[in-house]
Amino acid sequence: MVVLAPFRKARDIVAGTLGRRFPVTVVGRAPTERAARYGRQLASHLGRKVETSWDEDTGRGRVTFGPGEVLVLIAQPEELVATLTCPSARADELKDVVERHLVRFGAKEGLEVHWQDGRR
Repeated sequence: MVVLAPFRKARDIVAGTLGRRFPVTVVGRAPTERAARYGRQLASHLGRKVETSWDEDTGRGRVTFGPGEVLVLIAQPEELVATLTCPSARADELKDVVERHLVRFGAKEGLEVHWQDGRR
């Protein structure tokens, strides 16, 4: 007899395994007229620990947290759009990182991030 994980149901094991393997995409929107500033600031700040880029001309950036964990930033006239693609097991953690930083950067403005996946 082989005991894989006592006290855990088989569905929890399967869900955990699938969550680590299959990517999800969630979109966060931060209404602001200073989208390029916040996008640039986020890319610059996170660039201390992970690979990032920001293009001033297009108002677009990219943050690579790890393999299969990418955040694409697009500064639009009235909002910053952050599209996160990552394994579902990391989605909440990475969303929290992005949101905490943006909210802190835009504290004077009352910046908020609204995620479209229904989790937050």
